[in-house]
Amino acid sequence: MNLRYCLFLIFSLFVLNLSAQNNTELRIENFIVTNPVEVNLPLFADVESIDGKTFEEADLIKYKYLENINFRPEAGDELEWSNFQFLRWNKKVIREVSIKLKPLNKPLQIAYACFYIENTEWTNLEMNFNSGQMMEVFIDGELIKGKYSSEKENDEKEFKVIKDLEANNHVVMIKMLYNSKENEEWTLNCNIIAKNTLNNINLVSSDQADFYMDIDHLMNGIDIQEAKIAPSGDYYFVKYKIQDGKSESQIITDVRKVADNQSVQLFYGSEVSALQWSPKGSKLSYITKMGQKSWIWEYNFEDGKKYPLATDLSEISYFQWSPNGEFLVLTIMEKPKKDNSGLKQLQGMPDHWPWYRMRSNIYLLDILSGIKTPLTHGYQSNQLQDISPNGRFILFAQNMYDETERPYSKQVMMQYDRRTQKLDTLWNKFGSGNVSYSPNGTQLLITAGPAFFGDLGVNLSESNIPNDYDNQAYIYTLKDKSVEAISRGFNPNILGSNWNASDPDHIYFNVSDRTYMNMYRYSILDKSYDLLTLNCDVVNSTSLAKDKPSLLYYGSSISTPKQLFLYDIVLAKNTLLEYPEQHFFEDIVFGENEDWNFTNAEGVEIEGRIYYPPNFDKDDKYPLIVYYYGGTSPVERNFRGRYPKNLFAANGYIVYVLQPSGATGYGQDFSAMHVNNWGQTVAAEIIKGSKEVCRSHTFIDSTKVGCMGASYGGFMTMYLSTQTDFFAAHISHAGISSISSYWGEGYWGYLYSQVASANNFPWNNKELYVEQSPLFHADKVSSPILLLHGNNDTNVPPGESRQFYTALKLLKKDVELIEIDKQDHHIKDYQKRILWQKTILAYFDKNLKKQSDWWYHLYPKKKY
Repeated sequence: MNLRYCLFLIFSLFVLNLSAQNNTELRIENFIVTNPVEVNLPLFADVESIDGKTFEEADLIKYKYLENINFRPEAGDELEWSNFQFLRWNKKVIREVSIKLKPLNKPLQIAYACFYIENTEWTNLEMNFNSGQMMEVFIDGELIKGKYSSEKENDEKEFKVIKDLEANNHVVMIKMLYNSKENEEWTLNCNIIAKNTLNNINLVSSDQADFYMDIDHLMNGIDIQEAKIAPSGDYYFVKYKIQDGKSESQIITDVRKVADNQSVQLFYGSEVSALQWSPKGSKLSYITKMGQKSWIWEYNFEDGKKYPLATDLSEISYFQWSPNGEFLVLTIMEKPKKDNSGLKQLQGMPDHWPWYRMRSNIYLLDILSGIKTPLTHGYQSNQLQDISPNGRFILFAQNMYDETERPYSKQVMMQYDRRTQKLDTLWNKFGSGNVSYSPNGTQLLITAGPAFFGDLGVNLSESNIPNDYDNQAYIYTLKDKSVEAISRGFNPNILGSNWNASDPDHIYFNVSDRTYMNMYRYSILDKSYDLLTLNCDVVNSTSLAKDKPSLLYYGSSISTPKQLFLYDIVLAKNTLLEYPEQHFFEDIVFGENEDWNFTNAEGVEIEGRIYYPPNFDKDDKYPLIVYYYGGTSPVERNFRGRYPKNLFAANGYIVYVLQPSGATGYGQDFSAMHVNNWGQTVAAEIIKGSKEVCRSHTFIDSTKVGCMGASYGGFMTMYLSTQTDFFAAHISHAGISSISSYWGEGYWGYLYSQVASANNFPWNNKELYVEQSPLFHADKVSSPILLLHGNNDTNVPPGESRQFYTALKLLKKDVELIEIDKQDHHIKDYQKRILWQKTILAYFDKNLKKQSDWWYHLYPKKKY
């Protein structure tokens, strides 16, 4: 035996021994158990079923007595069983070898036992049960394994259950079947082994526990997706998306009466679409599919009847009522003739969009006669904007590509007079705006970029280029075509508007207000803005009643999922209507959070917030995750999300979220800092903020700081990896490594760049396109980086990550690239998103906590 082999053998034995030493063993001593309840075989149990089977005792343990086994009992809880029997939970402590249950004087009995375990990192858990009874073992509501035979007590057999568990508290439920003929004693014990390669895992058990947010609570639940109130204010509908992790998601639309909040109608799945309230009465209109054709229906909740408004429609995408209820305007999509040649000549830059050659036209449908009349035709798409209050005028626009001037598109806004059939062009200009009529029809409310009307909406202290994504509001007077900029000094970014006929002196604006989403009321008379006191940090949607001062809205906050409220505008009073996930989250404990701001090198305050783990201890040391976007949109204070800060915190991280300069919602000077910067200022802010957070929070381990971002934030992650060695790990999802390739290849690359790189191109500003691109500084990367990318990404093509990966591999850097198959810019597939989310957490665990088991479980080392 040569020396090299001996050394190898000794080293191998040492590694095996080391691995064994890192197993953590735990004997469960505290259970909570129920009293036994009698169960019986069904009548005719010995008669064969249609598949030739009789009903055996083992089928009793397999039978689902409780539909929802995923509950978390505590001692003293009681559950009604049947036949006046109750399950009562009581504490049981092992005094000798096992816990003992006192059986009834009945042949067959069922009882449940439960305990809680907390593991501080991902682990492979081995649970060894000893009992003579049949049993099934559930962990967090999932059936893991069943034992379907029973033995005499002196002939007990060990029953082994193996499960990979992510860091959290977990509930272990054991369902047992006792047969008095086969068993004298009813006993149970359990011993647990947590198998980890590097660390001695902290593993504890108890008879009660706090639970922290996990991926189940991120992905599943009941999500409010839409809510609208009737013009009368008497009814509303709310659309839910229900995901339970076991089946396809379901869509349910519930129509309720405001007075008693009772449901009056349910619509399931995609059987209806484009739901909207009719302008008069309590009537709901919607589209249904009948084969290849579409029908429009109106449902009257006063008499419970529905009526068809239009039949045999093809390719309808939208419809809108005239305010007087006399007609509908339909938007019909027209597809181009299919070309089977396999060749395609692009007709301009947007022609690589698959939908670009589709065209929309608008039709009028008279309600009384049922006559449908085409209003527009031609090779340009015509898009409805609004209908005047008296129904006489129809406002529509043509938006067309034009590469001669930034922003590379023109809008022609036209007003059609139904009475005279005259068409009036209101403007033909670069850019685009969303337009609606004032309550009296003499003016238009326009939301558009700051420069849409020249310098009228621009409010910059220096001669900067405004950020076109920072939406402003304008009032356009039809008589003289004069324009008034009404939000020039208003910092929030305008997202939507409502100029209601019941309150013509006010305009209601949905806005992005720093990291909040709020609603403001603008006074026409004194030209002032008032913030409405709504009960959410992030108001996702609002709906105003026409005939009552009622506002229906829903939204979420940092640690609160979506809720639905009714707001009385006169009394300024909020009433909670729906909290669909209250029960789902009632046992979940969230950590504290705090706002934390600092001043950048230019003296501008940069806002941020910190999320703490639920079991935070200031005397411990914690790793830190820094999250940012860095583009034109702020990182809002919403619940869940694709980068869920509460989930990161629940996994033992301090999370710092900062809002770098360049985002909308902070005023035009702030948002203009995004233009032609491409990370220069933002990188310095992220580095400075991260270092100052560590200095001011001594419980953060400054050697274990990770950063992550997506899209433009993914670009920022790549860029940061070339600028500093402060971060111990980086994660970039759908990041941009070369500004020039993104500019030319992504679906919206050149359009986003007309703001972010205004008037600058690869041929006239190589400094920006090369020096600000991470790819050209790949040799400066010194810390591990994970690149994530959907391989069908049409926004930021996957080549952006692939070329950065190639460069770093050739440079022998620590880099990983995970591509998500058949996914676009957002990971939407349910199972793939779970794996993607786990990948993020496992990578940070590996590099910031030095806990690599989870990562190598997901991505074992292979040779190809």
